[in-house]
Amino acid sequence: MNKDLLASEIDSYIRLLSDSDFPNKYKENASIILSGSTGWGIKEGSDKNADWDLHVIMSDGDYEKFIALKSEDYIIDDQKHNPVVFIQFHNFKWLYDRLNGFISNSWPLYLWIYTNCVYVSDPNNMISIIDEYKIKFKNEIPELIKKHHITFSVRRLDTCTCASRGLSVAAGINRSEMVKAALQTMCLIKEQPFSYNKWLAKEVELLYQEDEKTVEIIDICEKCLFETDLTLLITHSKRLRDLMENLLFEKFGEERWIHYWWEFNKN
Repeated sequence: MNKDLLASEIDSYIRLLSDSDFPNKYKENASIILSGSTGWGIKEGSDKNADWDLHVIMSDGDYEKFIALKSEDYIIDDQKHNPVVFIQFHNFKWLYDRLNGFISNSWPLYLWIYTNCVYVSDPNNMISIIDEYKIKFKNEIPELIKKHHITFSVRRLDTCTCASRGLSVAAGINRSEMVKAALQTMCLIKEQPFSYNKWLAKEVELLYQEDEKTVEIIDICEKCLFETDLTLLITHSKRLRDLMENLLFEKFGEERWIHYWWEFNKN
């Protein structure tokens, strides 16, 4: 669907919400954002499982009054509408806490969320805030890549040591975190923030769709996740390590932290 038409349709829905559901005095001054697959605009965003995942961002003052009226945990979950509508309400402090990484694992995830979305209404000029954080992100890319590569390397080692001991549950936990860190690193190498778990592999596929060299990486990631033979899991994990290091060497050259990551690991 055309994003302008979609924004108009959602705006009409918001305006028709009763004053008891979403008081009219707060509607005009709130930034309203459609996130998720529908906001991103991928084909999955228009299938039968897609919904409208809406974020309402209010000024701190309006939000304090709003939660005094409705409660801090208030949401709208409209299962009767097609598509289903889920609305959460936040203030700008909530937003800044996530864009500044004050909440664990929120940066640069929330930059991705509010970059790949539809702004239904934006009287607070939230887009300009996101633009400022895009500059911050660009400046931090090398360190972010280094950080996530080290996380990948730690989880890969943990995967292999757990697998070698026959600890299948522990190996399963670590392999999923290993693959996640690898995919996040791949997004950062393309100088893009990464998605949340649900669409992380999809984002990598879109970012690297014209890069045949990375096809094997995605294939090895799948093998790491679904391999039941723990000995083969170790083999796949080591191959993933080699492929990721080659990708990093291409971008940074022979930086020591790529191969000798443990020297830079700060627990």
